[in-house]
Amino acid sequence: MADPETEPYSPVPYRKGRVWRLIAASLVLFVVPATLILGMMWGFGLLRAIEPSPVYIADPAISTGSFTVYSHQGDTLTEDVMRDKIWIAHFIRPGCEEPCIAQIRAVRDVQYAVSKYKHFRVLTFSLDPIADRNAMWAIGRKFSNYPSWHFVYGDTAQIRQEMDQVGLAGRSFAFGRPDEVALLDFEGKVRGYYNPVDSVGYRDLVNDIVLMLRHDDDKQR
Repeated sequence: MADPETEPYSPVPYRKGRVWRLIAASLVLFVVPATLILGMMWGFGLLRAIEPSPVYIADPAISTGSFTVYSHQGDTLTEDVMRDKIWIAHFIRPGCEEPCIAQIRAVRDVQYAVSKYKHFRVLTFSLDPIADRNAMWAIGRKFSNYPSWHFVYGDTAQIRQEMDQVGLAGRSFAFGRPDEVALLDFEGKVRGYYNPVDSVGYRDLVNDIVLMLRHDDDKQR
């Protein structure tokens, strides 16, 4: 048996143990909490990569028709004016209460999420034949800090024809207006339908708008 008084001291076993203890402590103090936090952020969709949603389509047979409408901002808008824009076709009844208000708020949130892009517009069409321009002006003034959002009115038959042209008339419909909005590209083609009140629909709509606008930015560079 070696004499402990004469045996050379070797710190290696102690150091190995210390290293493993430090690694274990790091895992407990940093890696595990970070993994949990990242998992929660993923669950809420905060870290998901922007990618096309399942409804991201490009059907050349579905596109905007010919229309002339008037904005609460005093502009005259036509399909030609919208040709160089990514835009949402949104149809409401000004007299509709809470369901329409919830949808308008959701569209507002979409506007906020993509506000840094200059080639994006929203056209909110009035489907109410009784509502005159004052009704749309009153709604528009509530969202005057969103200059890319146009509350528009015009010939009711023409507006309903536009709703049919972009494919919303045959989709989910409640409270006298579509549950969904249509997203159109620079050529006036419909790229998808989304319910912005639904969290998944909202996320897909924002993601697809950003994808299309970024693609346009890349082409211009």
